[in-house]
Amino acid sequence: MQIRLLVAVISVAVFIPMAAAEVTASADSTQRPETQTGLAAKYPGDQGIEKDPSVLFAEGFEGKDLPIAAYGKPGGFYDLQGVPKLMYSTDKEAVVGKQSLELFHPQNVISPQWFHRSFPGQDTVYVRFYRKFEKDWVWPILGQHDTYLFAGKYNSPAASDLTFYLDVSGVQQKWHSPPTADRRPTRNAVVDGVFNMQPLPVLKASYQGPDLEFGIGSPIISHVGWDNYYPLPYNRSPGPVLQGGRWYCIEYMGKLNSPGKRDGQARVWIDGKLITEMGAFALKKDQWTDVTLMAKDLRIGYGTEPGDSLAGNPLNNLKMVFNGKETDRFLIDDFSVSTGGKTVYQEQFEGGPGKFTDGEAAGGGFGDSKALSFGPKGFGIDGAFSIPVDDSTTLRFKLKPLCDVDKVTLVAWSEKLNANCQYDLCGLMLRDAQHSDIQWNRWMLGPRYGGKAYKEGPPRDQKSWIDGLVVATRYVGLVAH
Repeated sequence: MQIRLLVAVISVAVFIPMAAAEVTASADSTQRPETQTGLAAKYPGDQGIEKDPSVLFAEGFEGKDLPIAAYGKPGGFYDLQGVPKLMYSTDKEAVVGKQSLELFHPQNVISPQWFHRSFPGQDTVYVRFYRKFEKDWVWPILGQHDTYLFAGKYNSPAASDLTFYLDVSGVQQKWHSPPTADRRPTRNAVVDGVFNMQPLPVLKASYQGPDLEFGIGSPIISHVGWDNYYPLPYNRSPGPVLQGGRWYCIEYMGKLNSPGKRDGQARVWIDGKLITEMGAFALKKDQWTDVTLMAKDLRIGYGTEPGDSLAGNPLNNLKMVFNGKETDRFLIDDFSVSTGGKTVYQEQFEGGPGKFTDGEAAGGGFGDSKALSFGPKGFGIDGAFSIPVDDSTTLRFKLKPLCDVDKVTLVAWSEKLNANCQYDLCGLMLRDAQHSDIQWNRWMLGPRYGGKAYKEGPPRDQKSWIDGLVVATRYVGLVAH
């Protein structure tokens, strides 16, 4: 089985010691700094985790009954459907404590149960829970909506300011065939092909405008409906093919952008492994950002399949461009390429642009050194190195915008793929100017089997379980034992 995320609305040692006050962002290919101090590590077995000031709510499903609140109010669950016949605590399965919540999915029923829980509005939220589906679980054709995180106004999962879906789907799913031009099977299309789908994060907005930026390289259409889901790539590591009959730890986070800025983020971890990270580098005018980027993260057209990556192909050229006025400038400094822990190329621009073209050496580099200055047409470097891209191939550099542009694109041409592979260095715009005050404020569990497109539930009765639910303002991580 597999998991898909949907949200409705990218070596060499550093040459100059980094001044932490000047460096605004950094990213590792497999983890993030907050994962080194996961909240759960402080609370073995999650005991007492609900009392931590960064926890918005936590539920281990230990009691016979769920805490109840009035509709839309914090402090408990509300709008409960399916309790107690289709959703109840059980001591037969558990990760945290002695019980979990068992969900009974009757034959031919599309949406048998759901509940909501509200919390005080937050710009950044982490959601962690454990999920298990029975060993012989029969998956719906299109996968199923499973959990949801909402920001701003809410009328329904398909009609909110912003919705972060977690969809789950399994091996041998039926989809439209052949795949579309971007190599991704089509949702809500004729079912005539079978595919093994991997996790797929997606964003969806209903009430916001056209200025949203989800980091996928295509314009965002914002309206109420089911036809505007925006898949995000699993760009840190391939999405796992999950197996029925075992527990998985799922955690995802959403950081809403500052008003008018691209500094939002979205990430997904499965069993503690980062599989998706969008908006890792939030560029700010006149501030240095330290960039560590795995070359394999450069991808064709923001594709979601591992084959779309530069991995396994030669890296022998790079270009960086941005949209801006002719007078706009960026500075890049301390550039290096490494593989297998060995430096294959480095440039600090003290003696000029080196092998870089379409840029000029200038003052104002990191630590009062020199840097390369470039405009919207960007810079290029070609033939200075040539290495096969593997899991260790790393690009490192420092980047500083001298203008109000907060997005640049790194591009590498692949002869083998006959295409450009690229990565946007920026944050995400998850709320537009007219909705700059919306915040995450609601979480929902609501498995929806198949959906309206097929008007069918599971072919037989089956069960799934959820446990160890924590919603917090910082990374939670795996349950500590």
